Amino acid sequence: MTLFLAMNFVQILGLALGIISIMLLVHSDRTEIQHNMLIFMIAVFIQNAAFFLEMHSVSMDAAMVATKIEYLCSGWVVLFFCKFIYAFCGYKAPKLLYKIIAAINIICILMVWSCKFNNLFYSKISYVSDGLYPHLKFVYGPFFYINFACSLIIPYLVALGALIAAYRRERRTKTKKYYGVYIFVSAIPPMTLLLYVLGVLKGLDIAPIVLIYCLSIVVIFFWSKSNYDLTNVATATFIQEVDDCIIILDEYRRIKHFNPAANRLFSFLSDNYLGTYINDLPGFPMELFDSDNARWEFNLNEKYYDSRIKEMYDKEHRLRGYAITIFDITEKQQYLEEIDTMRKVAETANIAKNDFIANMSHEIRTPMNAIVGLSELIKEESRGRKVYNFACDIANASNNLLGIISSILDISTLEAGKMNVEPEDFSPREVFSNIRSTMNVVASQNGLEFKEEIADKFPKKLNGDINKIQQILMNIFNNAVKFTEKGYVKFSVDFNSNSDSEGILTFAVEDTGIGMHKEDMQHIFESFSQVNSNRVRTAEGTGLGLSISQKLAELMNGKISVESKFGTGSKFTCSIPLTIIDATVDVKKKGKGSEDSDKVFTVKDCRVLVVDDNKINRKVALGMLKPYGFELMGAESGMEALELVEKYKFDIIFMDHMMPEMDGVETTRRIREEYGENGRYPVIIALTANAMDRGKDLFLNNGFEDFLPKPVDRRVMHQMLSKWIEDDRKISVTDNTVDKSISLDDISGVFIKGISIVDALENHTGTLDDYLEILKLFYMEGMSKIGYFEELVEREDWTNYRIEVHGLKSAAANIGALELSQEAKVHEVAATENNSQYIMDNFEVLIEMYKTLLDEIKNVLDKQKRLNDINTEREEIDNEELKIRVDKALAYIANFRSKECQKEISELLEFELSAEIRKVLEEVEFDLKMYKDDEAEELLGKTAELLDK
Repeated sequence: MTLFLAMNFVQILGLALGIISIMLLVHSDRTEIQHNMLIFMIAVFIQNAAFFLEMHSVSMDAAMVATKIEYLCSGWVVLFFCKFIYAFCGYKAPKLLYKIIAAINIICILMVWSCKFNNLFYSKISYVSDGLYPHLKFVYGPFFYINFACSLIIPYLVALGALIAAYRRERRTKTKKYYGVYIFVSAIPPMTLLLYVLGVLKGLDIAPIVLIYCLSIVVIFFWSKSNYDLTNVATATFIQEVDDCIIILDEYRRIKHFNPAANRLFSFLSDNYLGTYINDLPGFPMELFDSDNARWEFNLNEKYYDSRIKEMYDKEHRLRGYAITIFDITEKQQYLEEIDTMRKVAETANIAKNDFIANMSHEIRTPMNAIVGLSELIKEESRGRKVYNFACDIANASNNLLGIISSILDISTLEAGKMNVEPEDFSPREVFSNIRSTMNVVASQNGLEFKEEIADKFPKKLNGDINKIQQILMNIFNNAVKFTEKGYVKFSVDFNSNSDSEGILTFAVEDTGIGMHKEDMQHIFESFSQVNSNRVRTAEGTGLGLSISQKLAELMNGKISVESKFGTGSKFTCSIPLTIIDATVDVKKKGKGSEDSDKVFTVKDCRVLVVDDNKINRKVALGMLKPYGFELMGAESGMEALELVEKYKFDIIFMDHMMPEMDGVETTRRIREEYGENGRYPVIIALTANAMDRGKDLFLNNGFEDFLPKPVDRRVMHQMLSKWIEDDRKISVTDNTVDKSISLDDISGVFIKGISIVDALENHTGTLDDYLEILKLFYMEGMSKIGYFEELVEREDWTNYRIEVHGLKSAAANIGALELSQEAKVHEVAATENNSQYIMDNFEVLIEMYKTLLDEIKNVLDKQKRLNDINTEREEIDNEELKIRVDKALAYIANFRSKECQKEISELLEFELSAEIRKVLEEVEFDLKMYKDDEAEELLGKTAELLDK
């Protein structure tokens, strides 16, 4: 009795589980899997209910009715369980097997319900009222076993086989565990039924109870753990109502759901396609699943559509299906087509505009170059101030017009989007020191005071397009100078780090000019625009400088702002983001004196050394330094400089960067390391023709305090001296010793084709006599250098060739031969890049230009009687008198009277001398001019010995 009650309890609990499972499935989405589960749960619930009635029957007829109801459902339980397993495992359903099982189930149901009239299913039936519970006892007929095998055992085995195959296929551990649970649970009911049929359970048929428990576990486990109910999320209310088409697939790419919009778009997409594979959908592109972009555009019914596929994962990152969305992009496509048409029209117009500008610039440049060239020829050939002034005006106007053309080309390139950012590493301290020097000169030339406020600390190296940054800065600065008649222009620059790798460079230009009205400020950055020309028109211009600057700043992700008040002045501020390459702090090195460039001074007891392998450059630098009253010395090599530093204590050393054998960097390093106080004391300033090139921050990192660009500008030289000489050592002078003006009448007879003499005199030497002496040195050195150049090219010694053309570049610039200097610069670059082919192809051009210039210089020097014509008959001098005068010159130099010695040697060279003696005396004269008194004394001593013989 206790066992019977226990069975009743177990059975009632099973029925309750069945009801719960059915309710879960009823309230879920009707996918194929849930549909199959619902059918077999209803069937197993009815089967268990009938079994419960059989246990409580009081007659054979009542028990028989319950049994018939059981058989009505038992076969369908297994059939739909098998269909569920196949759908769950993602396998294609065995439809033929389903049809056979369904047919057998129908036949068996008919036999059971008519068992009184045939013996094929049950050959004998009896009612047993005693035992654990009342039940029917059967003697089975042959069709029972057929039904048992075909409707029960075989479908169960097929389902188990599918589960086992899926288990073996699966690589994910958690999913394998799910398959393992289903295998275990699915195997229990057929084993229980088999034990009952074989009589092992002695008539106790618990198969229905076991079946409802197992299947309820499957349903509940599936519901709470597997998260396979994809459409529970995918088919939320907004999916159903959205106008875009949505199709949901399971992980095996079977259609699980589609919204009404998809049904409207694809008329053939109906409920019949639910559960079918997406590749069975006519016209669906399966390559969408293999595309990296997972995107497909297509046309349908004269409309454009864009579709995308999105993989869906559960919270355990397992692929659970796909969501396909299809958007109607007809209006967008039409809009894009219109935009594309407009773009093509605009591009065509822009190309036409750019072509026009390019052609016009070419057409304009050609006559402009001719005008500039002819104006230079007029300047060279003119013999009066009036014509010369006219030629200068033409040249200035032509250069201004060329600048305007360049600005127009820049703005055209920017607007066409063809200007690129070209970042490079640079030293901010070096760059802004050079810019500051240029600004100082420009401001001074316009009668303005120049102020600066450069940050004390910068990162040692930054990365950015420094050329465009300089262009922006100089545009703003020139604009400030243009609109400022009196007062000052102030330049300030700072850098703020955002992180270890990035920061903002901020520079500003402030002036005391005319300023702007508030309503004008919003137009200041427009192309071809200046402040209201009706109210203010104090300066001419295209109005492109600030527009170009703003566009360049934006190109580098920067910005420009302006503050201004009419009648008071303006302040332009630009901020550019840059990358930090070397975050080491580069601290500003303070000079010893003020930087007041307006004060003219001399200095006593100040020894200065100029080291340069090029005689012209050395002569120019020494000539510029002479008015300051320095004790001057020169050296033509690094080794000679070391010898002088060992003997003397210098205050300032001007050190050439590029020299043969030992360059300026190595020489400076050895001075600092090897010569104690003599090496530590002097301020060493680099002389370099490449001050703006990348990598030149090595000067400040290798013992130099500062650097001076070549060709040396005397104003910049004066600023450098003002900076590094202590104020208490300066002796003010009333005469502007440093800045001498030259009358145009003085140079009316000194015009050389290819040389801008006025620029050379104004910027470098200051006196005509000094300039002619430099020309003589240039000529004397050039006559020997040409053969050396040819020798270097013949043996392909590009290292020394680079050094020599580097020297020629500076020397030519110092005398105003800018075309030759530029040509030498091109050859220097080619040698640096080991472009020997270019040098070979263009060497004759350089040499011919050099020779032509030397011939022109010789003609002028002959006219000025600066050269001794070898064809002129000279007065003879006997050997005894020659010896006396050589000894006299030697006594002068021995007593530090170099000027008297030089005069004596110059007079001796007027006499007829042997070639050997003349050569030695010319070398003595040259050494004296280059302040090399020791070498001159040694040569004179040898000359005296030679005359004694």
